[in-house]
Amino acid sequence: MLAYRNALNSMITDIWNSIEWKDKRIRRKKQIRIIPFYNRSNEFKKRLRDKHLENWPFAAHWVDSALKTAYSIIDSWRRNYVKGKRKGNKPAARGLFLRVKQTLPSTFFKCYTPECTINNPSHQHGCLTLCSELRVELRKMPPVASQSSECIL
Repeated sequence: MLAYRNALNSMITDIWNSIEWKDKRIRRKKQIRIIPFYNRSNEFKKRLRDKHLENWPFAAHWVDSALKTAYSIIDSWRRNYVKGKRKGNKPAARGLFLRVKQTLPSTFFKCYTPECTINNPSHQHGCLTLCSELRVELRKMPPVASQSSECIL
């Protein structure tokens, strides 16, 4: 989770460095606002993805997830900045969290926990049980009939 947060903050920094600040005149006033515009092109996103995949020890979908989360954080910050609720300081991810892509979770038979692949030999069979390590609660999961007495890893 620390590697994910570090990658996320690094991506936020890269997006922040690409911001162009443009002056915008406020109607009916003699004031000028400075509005941020950042690069949303697919080429820029691909360069960011490739840059962060170079030394990434885990599966590539975590980098994709971090990239999507970084853009989400920057979008939220920009919206609040334009409304006047935020200052011009760079946002950062402080807490430990993971954003799992919607296409990745699959249900174990008994545990009702999502399964996500990682490429790290320290986890058995390349799987990370999110509910036991990250304490994710899945309240809306329907009960699934178990075929064995233990969770399948």
